[in-house]
Amino acid sequence: MIAWVNAEAQSASEKLTADAETAVSLLRKNAAKAAAQLLDEAQVHKDSKSAALAAEKIIKKAETTSAGITRKATGAVARIANQAEAGAAKFREVAENATQDLAKAGNEAVRKLVQAGKDATAYFTASGKNGDPDDTAYREARAAAAKVFKALTKAVETVNKAAEEAAETLLEIAEEVVASVRKTADEAQASIEKAIEEAGESVLEAAE
Repeated sequence: MIAWVNAEAQSASEKLTADAETAVSLLRKNAAKAAAQLLDEAQVHKDSKSAALAAEKIIKKAETTSAGITRKATGAVARIANQAEAGAAKFREVAENATQDLAKAGNEAVRKLVQAGKDATAYFTASGKNGDPDDTAYREARAAAAKVFKALTKAVETVNKAAEEAAETLLEIAEEVVASVRKTADEAQASIEKAIEEAGESVLEAAE
């Protein structure tokens, strides 16, 4: 399950990083194109100085915005990594506790089973090899044998229940961490998309 959490975190981080890099590349390309158009138009209108200043403004704005997008993506990736690591640590702690609980349940089950076996052996020894079905010792021996079977069944049920509860708890933790990672990724994605939209508008404003 830790592998599932790590895979989810890695996938989300890679997507955010790739989207941010694509956005930054496109933003810089569009800014350079807008700046070049300004300079071309300036040559026609003989206004190279103001065009150069405007072009520089566009490039700087694009760089500033690109840095902001990169920071958002980097921060989101760091948060996702922290969430995954915290989730893995919690998962390991619960798994360790569950292992200890299972060991205790198993030891207790074995203890009861051994005791029931000793009791049964004692009763069967007392009843003799060819005990009379109506003999008290024989009946007690049969009851002891039934007790052993009941103890065995109870032991299996106890260990199985502990294992099922541990598995359910671990699955819940993994699902919570994955949901948290996905939420962080979605929020970061929305934030980056908003930054990209605002970046396009700011570059256009700088070009005016």
